[in-house]
Amino acid sequence: MRKWFTSLLVALAITGLTAAAQAQPSLKMMIPANPGGGWDQTGRNLANAMQSAKLVSSVQFDNKGGAGGTIGLAQFINSAKGDANAVMIGGMVMVAPFTSKARRSI
Repeated sequence: MRKWFTSLLVALAITGLTAAAQAQPSLKMMIPANPGGGWDQTGRNLANAMQSAKLVSSVQFDNKGGAGGTIGLAQFINSAKGDANAVMIGGMVMVAPFTSKARRSI
């Protein structure tokens, strides 16, 4: 019984070391604005914080400006399907055209 317990502890220790040795994931961050703007700085600051906290190993930035962010949003939705390591930085200004009904007057 004691030998079995020791073997179990060794196996758990090896499993834990293997999991700790695995690299953190790489992150793809879509910023639907031109480089150098406010959303770009927000995204880069968030990426630096995530790297400092050892949550990700590297961050790949993809800036797509135009149409108040809706072009970047549409491109992100179409290209990041099923990618768990893809995030987008944005605000309600970028989402509003997709969530609200257009008002029309006759």
